[in-house]
Amino acid sequence: MSFVVLSLASRQVWPQVLAVAHLKPTKLVLLHSPDPTESRNPAERLQTYFQQSSGPETFLESVPSADFQLIKTRLSEIVAKYGILPCEGIVNFTGGNKLMATASYEWAKDSGWKSCYLERGNFLCEFIPESPHPTITTTSIDAQLLRDADTVKLLSAQLGESLLQHPGERLTLNAKGREMPREEIAKRLSQKDIHAGFSFRSLLVIDNPLGGPGAAGDNLEYAAAVVILKHGIPEVRRSVKLKSGSDSNVTESEIDIVFHWNGRLWMADCKAKSSGATKLRKLEQAIQRLGWNPKLLRIELDKLKGQLADTEARLIKEDLQQISEMGGLLGSAFAIRLQGLPEDVMRFARSRRPKVEVVHVAEMMSRIPQLLK
Repeated sequence: MSFVVLSLASRQVWPQVLAVAHLKPTKLVLLHSPDPTESRNPAERLQTYFQQSSGPETFLESVPSADFQLIKTRLSEIVAKYGILPCEGIVNFTGGNKLMATASYEWAKDSGWKSCYLERGNFLCEFIPESPHPTITTTSIDAQLLRDADTVKLLSAQLGESLLQHPGERLTLNAKGREMPREEIAKRLSQKDIHAGFSFRSLLVIDNPLGGPGAAGDNLEYAAAVVILKHGIPEVRRSVKLKSGSDSNVTESEIDIVFHWNGRLWMADCKAKSSGATKLRKLEQAIQRLGWNPKLLRIELDKLKGQLADTEARLIKEDLQQISEMGGLLGSAFAIRLQGLPEDVMRFARSRRPKVEVVHVAEMMSRIPQLLK
């Protein structure tokens, strides 16, 4: 028997992906407004995602976004076009603006259709039209339905396939990585110099390797991947490169770590370099040991330290803002750091929506599983 989902599309793709995984329709009709950024383009990306992922047959239909009655009229036209009976479908009004969602719910109730809304925490509320009031049931969606989904395809559905320049390395644990106790990994993470210490790459199977000379921060990224994989995540993508547009070949940004878990995208920004201010402080200490401490040099060093700190804080904030925005409202982001961050940067991280959690390298084995919950 045919089962159809009429679903309002918006910039947040997860409500659609999760609902489809749970409802398992044979046909999906994505309803989008004319707005390309907020609705039409995300709907097109979702259609591509379902086509590439052996999902339901997917169609796109435009609906108004600012006229309550016209939205309801358009829904009736779409149902008539596809010949769908109320017993054969459900309306998912999680996406769209508030007017579109309200009109869709009202139309479903008046037309004898079931409707549903996906609440945060992956709770699906279903509204069954009955007289005099609809029956409401709540079901917890098992996010593990998407356990084997491709992270890069999900990322493309969120950001747009044309922005993906390189899908990065696909990382999974090898036999050594699976067998190494978590306590041993935590011990190695607490070593003072992660650059010169244990090679976490040796615990991984790397598909689609980037090749070329490795960067100084690679070991931290591999370490983060190992910790994440040890906590049950099936795959991690490392060093996913993004470009500014479909006609560009210039790398605009890079996501150090990206994976999906518990019904959302997760992204991590990893930095293990000493800051410029730290390097300057070490230089100052060396000068003092040598007996050079002229008053003028002290003044100039203080000025330079302030300038470096301001510049680095701005750059760190830009990194945090980027990973927070990429995950979307239903995404999660964290920053892995070898050193602590200034208080103003920490306040900035906490103010993001979603909030960016800051994790010290030595705490990864204990903190990351807390975040994943």
